[in-house]
Parts: sequence; C-alpha cells; structure tokens
Amino acid sequence: FTWGMKFRLAPLAEGGVILSGDFHPGAVAIAKRMRGVYLSAGKAWRVQGTAELVRSNLILELGLAEDQFEILDTLQELLADGSVSPVREVTSISLGGYSPEPTKSEEEVSDSGIYLASVPSIKNTELTNAEIDKALEEFSLMGHQPAGIRHLLQRTSALLADDMGLGKTRQAVIAAGIRAQSKPVLVIVLNSLIINWQREILMVFPQAQIALQTFDAQAGWIIVNYERLGDFVMHASSFAVMVIDEAHRLKEPTAAWTRHGFDIAAQVQNRYLLTGTPVLNREAELHTLLRLSGHPIGQLPLNEFCERFAGSP
Repeated sequence: FTWGMKFRLAPLAEGGVILSGDFHPGAVAIAKRMRGVYLSAGKAWRVQGTAELVRSNLILELGLAEDQFEILDTLQELLADGSVSPVREVTSISLGGYSPEPTKSEEEVSDSGIYLASVPSIKNTELTNAEIDKALEEFSLMGHQPAGIRHLLQRTSALLADDMGLGKTRQAVIAAGIRAQSKPVLVIVLNSLIINWQREILMVFPQAQIALQTFDAQAGWIIVNYERLGDFVMHASSFAVMVIDEAHRLKEPTAAWTRHGFDIAAQVQNRYLLTGTPVLNREAELHTLLRLSGHPIGQLPLNEFCERFAGSP
C-alpha cells in the first residue's frame, strides 16, 4: 500500500543521496540493494547514485507517482555523528518503523556492473537526399527542419539535439512516419507530454491510430512514459522505429528504465534520440546515450571514454 506516501531525496555534497520519508519495506529493500547505509540519527538512508536514479527505482518497483517525491535543490552535508546538516534548514522526515543496519554483505551489493543489452551499430540507410526531399513535399516545415529530418532518416540511429522551440517533435514524427512503413512506432516520453505527442502525431498524420500506455497490434503509434517501459520489452521486435524524447533521462546506466530502454533498443533497428540537453553536468553523461544509439564511441568502457573525452574518469 503506497497511496499517500511521501519521500524526500537530498543529494549529498560528497556524493550519493539521503532518502527519507514514510516507512515501506519495499523502500528499505531498494535502499539496501543500492548499497544503502541506514543513518539512525536522521532515520534515513544514505544511498549511492543520483536522486533521479533512486526515484526511478522506487517508482518502478513500488508503483509510486512522481508527485510523491520531493528532490531538494541544495546539497546536504553528512556529519561525523551520522546526522545530516543541510546547506539550508530543511525539516526532517522520519522513515518510521524499524530499519536494521545493513550487514557488510548487503553493503557490497552493487548495481554498478549491471548488464545493458547490446544495441545494433549505427549504419547508413538506403535513402538519398532526393528521395527524402520528395517525401517531405507534403509537409509544412520551418527552414531548418528538412536538414534535421534527413539527419534522422539517413542513418539507423541518430541524436537530434535542437534547442527547445525548434520543433524536434515535428521532425521526429515525420522521420518516424516515413521510415516505419507498415510497422508501428514506439514513442517514449515524459508522462506529462503524452497528450502533446498524440496531438503532434495527429497534426502530421490525421488518420494515425495511436495507443497510449498499452500495446495495440492495430496501432501505428504507441506512446508510453519511462516508468512503463518494462511492459513493452516483450513487444520490442514489433517496432520499426523507437523515438526517445528527453533522452537525457537515460543517462543513468543503473536506472530500471535505462535497462528496459536498452532491452527494447536491442531489437529495434531505427532509434531516434531527442534532447535539448545531451550533457546536463558532465561529459560522461553522454556515454550512455552514445551506447544506446549504437555509436562506435559508446563501445568504449566508461573510464576510457572519460579519459579521452572528458579529461578525467
């Protein structure tokens, strides 16, 4: 039973996250699996990983909603006595109940080496500029958009990183519609953007059959949010194109929705990644997106990638 439960995630200055909130045995199990250490002074867990990763795992495994979480903007400091001192005064929330100290074996459990499915390498498609230009004649486009659509259509996988407001959605819808032919398209979006994508698809293809949050073999387009990706792994081979909006959400390789995204991408030949912020904080965050796209650089181990392109591991 998780209705009405609230959780708070506080990023630590030295790395990791403080998880506090209402007590739930499932939350305790997740904290332990993520190498969590129980802080008796604050009745909270110190968990390895980012706030987004912790939240995604709790959402996927406990069926929680995003509005049941508060993620603090300010970094927290873990004091020597085990208590937590925020940069700014923050009211503490107790997990409640009894949570045992993790044993050494529990602390050694780590998701850092988690397996991600192998994604097909990027290849050039058979489509020529002339063929694409001919196909685009029926669409109303801004001056820069044909180049973006060609960028998607002339390779089996591509990242489109136009700034907000330049029409990434329209470009992806047109490219996916051209490429899909008779097979369905899977569109992965934030939950709050499902209706926006449905509206955009119908503006471009008024006769399109669209399924929301469920697999429908009769639909040409299926729109799903990140939290539901696990339900679509079994149907992955049915899709001609996989469109991933806000693809930077997949930067955490240990997040459950990232694992499911790779499981699906491994079976879909055409993958279009959309984001206006491919690098949020560090160059290393681009590594997972490169792996997902099938780019050769994504084949490098993360440490080597960081040494070569980010200056540090």
